Amino acid sequence: MDLLGSAHDWQKRADVEAWISFSEGMMVHTLAVMYARWFIDEASASKVEANMARNIRNNLNHLEQTLSKESVGGYLVGARLTAADVMCAFSAEYTFYVGTGISSEGKKSDDWSKTVAWLKGLAQLPSYQRVLEKGVMHRFTIRD
Repeated sequence: MDLLGSAHDWQKRADVEAWISFSEGMMVHTLAVMYARWFIDEASASKVEANMARNIRNNLNHLEQTLSKESVGGYLVGARLTAADVMCAFSAEYTFYVGTGISSEGKKSDDWSKTVAWLKGLAQLPSYQRVLEKGVMHRFTIRD
């Protein structure tokens, strides 16, 4: 399986690369808040989170809107698993796990139900299950 998209379909390949870049940006917004929580006083960290919360929710909203389209078939690009899904899943799972920009705003992961369903679906894939059988797992995996 070519996780970067078909070499013959440059648009889908570009879409996969765009999602990979998006996942890195999404994680940067979450990590900015986490670093503040870890290294500065609580009042200042709360201000950082308040300022970043909109970006974090916008990232999750973008995932949710994309996954709500029937044409994507449950994945981010081309109705099949790609590197876009792998990269974005990790960032989304971590964001939900730590709750940055979510719990502080009275939101919960279920407010992004398509995204949560996508994450649970990825965790059910045979390839994911094989990884779990080898003992590899992070504590923020979203599964049924």
